[in-house]
Amino acid sequence: MKIFLFSRGYPSEKDSQWGCFERDQAMALKTMGYEVVVMCIDGRFKFFKRKSGISHISDHGIEVYNIYLFPLVLLNLIGHRLRLFVRQKIALYLFEKIIKKQGLPDIIYAHYLNNIYSASAIKKKYAVKLVGIEHWSILNRDKLPSYVKKMGIVGYSTVDQLISVSESLRQRILLHFNKDSIVVHNMVDENFFQMPIREYVDRDKLIYISIGSLIYRKGYDILIKALSEVARHSSNWELKIVGGGPEEKNLQNLIMQLGLKNNIKLVGRKNKQEIISLLHDSDVFIFSSRAENFSVAVLEALSAGLPVVATSCGGIRECINEKNGILVDVEDVSSLASSIIKISKNLKSYNRQAIAKECERSFSPSIIIKEIKNIFESVINNR
Repeated sequence: MKIFLFSRGYPSEKDSQWGCFERDQAMALKTMGYEVVVMCIDGRFKFFKRKSGISHISDHGIEVYNIYLFPLVLLNLIGHRLRLFVRQKIALYLFEKIIKKQGLPDIIYAHYLNNIYSASAIKKKYAVKLVGIEHWSILNRDKLPSYVKKMGIVGYSTVDQLISVSESLRQRILLHFNKDSIVVHNMVDENFFQMPIREYVDRDKLIYISIGSLIYRKGYDILIKALSEVARHSSNWELKIVGGGPEEKNLQNLIMQLGLKNNIKLVGRKNKQEIISLLHDSDVFIFSSRAENFSVAVLEALSAGLPVVATSCGGIRECINEKNGILVDVEDVSSLASSIIKISKNLKSYNRQAIAKECERSFSPSIIIKEIKNIFESVINNR
């Protein structure tokens, strides 16, 4: 079976996390014996130089085609309708260039509504099977922007099967679009299960870690304020925040304002191997997001056996329980602080080996890709 995986992007030296879990799925599908081609439209506004046109790389047997013409987000200044129209045309153009070299796929596997909507134009013209998988956090809102509604009405009605990465997201899509979907959770890359689990031992200071883009939605301002309360009880700890983004300066200012510069470090973006090492050298993972569907970062922390303090948003409730962490209300600084203190005092009660094993049983590639494989075969057989 030949699959065209329609991704946000693909990891590179300049941006090692962009499209990283789409790449992980592509690799896992390749391991299952599928022929996998990745197609991406880069419409971002970025300050690093990108060559216009279609670029192509081969990555361990996966052919990756990326097109960049100009930052499509600029079209939003004129109107979302124009951006959506142009993006569909670019998707068709890219698809037609790829099939001249790779032939027609059996399935297009589109990640996120942007790509599901764009792929609907390809399906309409070529009658190729379309499976969409939804991760987009904006769908958690009670009221959606009109352009999102339009994309969902068109895109979700076109797919042969829709996948949601959490039960909470499935319910949101049902609410907004009256479209049901199959829940298949995000997976953890196999590399995260290779390092031996470090048992908890007492040391001079506790190491907290949090991973994610430095954007408002991730709630790092809440986390920093909560740790300011923790600092009144103990200063023998350090937090490493892994990631980059537009909130970096604001967060750094907040850290300085609260006198936490010796405790909290913004360590920037890291590659996969660096993240694995950081997780295994940490004691607690903290997740303070305001909205999320199903965090891969939380799963990666569990794969290292870390207990987690997390805000109870979206699919987080589907992977955190009393055996592996504590759930707190969103934007509740005091509750987050008290839960960090509580988990820090009871670290010996968490079985890191058991946490990692349970994560592997539920979210490893061999488990998740089998579920996706069954969906693909069902779609192909339902002609």
